[in-house]
Amino acid sequence: MAHQLLLCLRIAYVNNRTLLADPVFYRLQDYYLPLSRTCQLEDLPETNSTNRPVDHAEDRIIKLKVGERIWMSGVSQQHMPPTVPESIVHELETVSPDPAVWFSGQLLYYILRPNQKWAAKIDQLRDESLPAAIHVRRSDKKIEVPYAETSLYLEVVQEHFAMKRMLQNGVDDKRLFIATDDLSVLEAVKEDYPDITTISNRSVIRTTSYKGNRVLDSAYNDLMLDIYRLVYADFVACTFTSNVCRLAYKLRLAMRPVFRSVYEVVSVDNDFFEDYDKTYVALHKTITKRPKELDFAKGEIIYHKSWKSRA
Repeated sequence: MAHQLLLCLRIAYVNNRTLLADPVFYRLQDYYLPLSRTCQLEDLPETNSTNRPVDHAEDRIIKLKVGERIWMSGVSQQHMPPTVPESIVHELETVSPDPAVWFSGQLLYYILRPNQKWAAKIDQLRDESLPAAIHVRRSDKKIEVPYAETSLYLEVVQEHFAMKRMLQNGVDDKRLFIATDDLSVLEAVKEDYPDITTISNRSVIRTTSYKGNRVLDSAYNDLMLDIYRLVYADFVACTFTSNVCRLAYKLRLAMRPVFRSVYEVVSVDNDFFEDYDKTYVALHKTITKRPKELDFAKGEIIYHKSWKSRA
């Protein structure tokens, strides 16, 4: 939901339009403030989706379909991640080592502004002061991307604990929050690292282990609380091939000191990437002729369909 709304908000921002979303479908009315305080979806007249490109459409109202790809909606690639508005890019480069992700984080932070009830729950998580957290996605992910052993996460976590111990004059706080959809991850950490105090929500682990349960209100509530624990933890180890990991990383950049939040997240598989398709224009014809290599001519448009295991 969040990544889809983020793409839609980018489209609206670029085209100087107001974005409205179905509050029931996106659970907005239960957790978040309205995207607009002066314009509501029910106030708009019925209209059909335009067939013209979004960037050039003159229609008063444009409907975007959930999951719609960039070339289907007619949005210029130059406006999509990792681009940053020209008006702020130079200033942002002086304060952020990752301006594009910072900008995405700000848009995401706006989308996920909590209502009063939800904000009270989120604020309670700040007081936990977790020194470290990991997010280990299993279930359906293990057939989509290369498997990352739990020991890879704990290796970087142990390095973080050692560094904290030196900086805090021997104070050894080895509390670790574990967000996962596989109970065996929790048991493995307890068995192999007895010196680490594990913290987890077994309820959300059991619920999210089956993909179909993740649409339940209770599962969504617990999953979002897990994400905010990742945001507030001092250090996070995860995989950027996971939507949850990338979501937490963007929110950290928006909600924490810029330089600190970049280096306090370690991905044990890929570098950060945006989950959008990309369009390129070939500057030259194919140089090599290796087996299965794409053959193209100068000036041709090349579509790269991103997938979770590619940066």
